[in-house]
Amino acid sequence: VQWLAERVARSSPTGIRLGKIALSAMRDMTVDQALEYAQVMLQVMTSTPDAIEGFRSFQQKRSPSWHAAAAD
Repeated sequence: VQWLAERVARSSPTGIRLGKIALSAMRDMTVDQALEYAQVMLQVMTSTPDAIEGFRSFQQKRSPSWHAAAAD
């Protein structure tokens, strides 16, 4: 459990927040509705400044510097 908590703590605050919102919203959807919603949310998530920073830092082989504050 500790390794998971450490991994989440290093993740994008925006990604964590949007992921929690998406999982909560999909809880009461059918599988087809959830897949459609996830497809839309993926487009939203990949257009955030944190996603762009994540892709860029991966390409540059460095640790990401997240733009969003943890309280977002």
